Amino acid sequence: MQLWKHNRFEAYKKNTHDTATRNLPPGINGEAATLSMLKAITLDKQQVTTLCNQNCVTLWLDAANVCNLTYVCPYKPNTFLPCRTPSDIGLAWKQCSDPANCKRMAFIFDYYGTEVYQRGLSTTHQDVTTNHMMTTIGIVMDVLPAAMRGGQKTCIEQQYSYCAKTLKNNILRAGWKKHHVRINLEQGNPRPNKNWKRPKEVFFKRLLNPTIPGHAVVEKVSTNCKVHYLVRSKHCEIRKMKVQLTPIYLSPLPIVKLED
Repeated sequence: MQLWKHNRFEAYKKNTHDTATRNLPPGINGEAATLSMLKAITLDKQQVTTLCNQNCVTLWLDAANVCNLTYVCPYKPNTFLPCRTPSDIGLAWKQCSDPANCKRMAFIFDYYGTEVYQRGLSTTHQDVTTNHMMTTIGIVMDVLPAAMRGGQKTCIEQQYSYCAKTLKNNILRAGWKKHHVRINLEQGNPRPNKNWKRPKEVFFKRLLNPTIPGHAVVEKVSTNCKVHYLVRSKHCEIRKMKVQLTPIYLSPLPIVKLED
């Protein structure tokens, strides 16, 4: 088993000599030792990145199957196919950003690996993936993830977050370029109430304002509330909207129909 420091590599930036130096065993120093350690932690980061990407893709394809996400076959019009690859999810989103697919994107990327996992397994996909990688690679952390304080994360957990966000954005980028709709859990700035805490069933739909060029509209979508009041700023208008619930497949978040 390998003993890793909890901050063995940098998740959000490139590893440096300083990163390598803090990983050197006591009494070991010098340029050669530092370069050797830098190479080792860079390879470790690459391995963790590969495993994170693979596990996220598997999770999202499973979620896409659960919520019946399909796309129109480019070669057979009116033929709907299930999503088998990440690019299929991206194509489904590019082809259709209606309320049902907005809900599906929120379920796939933001709810399945957290809320569904918590309800079914009493853990999250990030925790499952982290434990799996530590076992697969043969790692023991100097500080266990459960012992981290104040919201701190180990380098593996941070890398998971970075990979999930980057890969999600890459998958959905083509859809954004076409219809300019984006689904997020975070409201963004400005926030009308800084003390407001987002309920688990709420997500936000961001799209271009059809009446004011260059401005965006953020719609707050919820399964509980009927009307939501948010704020307007120079570049972003957050408008009120009504939601109507309909029955849904086995999923913690019902389909949301948006009324004009």
